[in-house]
Amino acid sequence: MNFFSSFYTPSVGSRVTTSNIYDIFRSHWSSLYNQRQKAEQAIDEWKLALINEINEYAQRQKGLVQKTYCDQQTYFDTQREEFIETFLIYERKGDTEEMNRLLEKCKNIAGELVKLSFQSKDTQFIVVTLLESNSSTYNEDRKQSEIENDNNRNLSIQRTEGGPLDTRDSTYNSESGSTPVASNRINQTTTHTTDSNMLHVSGVSDDNLNDQCPVCFMIFPSHMLSINRSIHVEKHYEND
Repeated sequence: MNFFSSFYTPSVGSRVTTSNIYDIFRSHWSSLYNQRQKAEQAIDEWKLALINEINEYAQRQKGLVQKTYCDQQTYFDTQREEFIETFLIYERKGDTEEMNRLLEKCKNIAGELVKLSFQSKDTQFIVVTLLESNSSTYNEDRKQSEIENDNNRNLSIQRTEGGPLDTRDSTYNSESGSTPVASNRINQTTTHTTDSNMLHVSGVSDDNLNDQCPVCFMIFPSHMLSINRSIHVEKHYEND
């Protein structure tokens, strides 16, 4: 027994009302709300942690780019001063060929700063797993309850229809002088013949009784026996 069940269990002798059901379901809703809040908080924390990890990794990679840029900038500044000094020497000598060759060397020292590539890294992603709802269990219990109610209803119909027949058949017919046993056989034969004729006259076949009542059009339950379905139909004609 969980906390809410024990908390909302009525004391002995107290009157149970619909308020108890409302209170219990309010506790269920409160519990679900708290669980939702915790789950969303865990997802947000995972998201922020992953974002922070990506940001930190990106900052480290940008730091490498910036360091390489500074090193290259320092190298270019040094090379520039050396090339200018050498160029002035060739210029004073009037060596045009060496001056042009030096300019080509200046062009060739240029290159790419860095090369970017992408690599796969293992990252844990949070996964939400849906749990089986309690509604399936409730629906199974409700279906079983409906079947039991149908069985009890069919049993009640049999007892109701059997009562008047037993009473009528056991009564001595003084006018005809029939005995109770003979009267019982006659009534059963007459009732069966009359009802059968009424069914055939109305165009109702025995196969139609497999699905629904031809009089009130009630859909018979799949577990209802054929004899019980016939009794149900005959009951309509007895009432008429």
